Parts: sequence; structure tokens; C-alpha cells
Amino acid sequence: MTQKKEDILLSLCRPYILDLVSLLAEGLKHPDQPSHELTEGRKYPFTGEVLGRFNSLTYVQKAEVLHEIATWIESETQKD
Repeated sequence: MTQKKEDILLSLCRPYILDLVSLLAEGLKHPDQPSHELTEGRKYPFTGEVLGRFNSLTYVQKAEVLHEIATWIESETQKD
């Protein structure tokens, strides 16, 4: 991707990254709990469909997604 496209993608995703990372971390901490229980009492911008997809991820897949997000953020911050 070009730098401009990456900047646009990061700016579009930025409001949701913290929520996604938080949900992934909770999912890793409590692997047997469904996402609707993890989000109970909290405001997340995710739809039921997204939470359903989240439930279908394995523990390893959640860890891989978290790793990819961390790698992406690190690479973006090193550019600044």
C-alpha cells in the first residue's frame, strides 16, 4: 500500500482500534466466555454480526490479530 492509503486506513480505523484491542485482550483472558458476555455493561461499536465473527475466532487467531494490530501500529508510529 502507498503511504497515503495507509494514512487514510489508519485514520479510519483509529477510533475502533482501542475497542478492538480491548475486546481481543478480554477474549484472550477469558477464552470460554462468549463475546456478548465480555461486552456486557460496556459500550463497544461492534454489531451482533461482528461479535458473532469474534466468537468464531480461536484463541490463536485472536492472538494473531492482536499481534498484527500491534505490528501495524508500531510500523505507523515509527514513520512519524
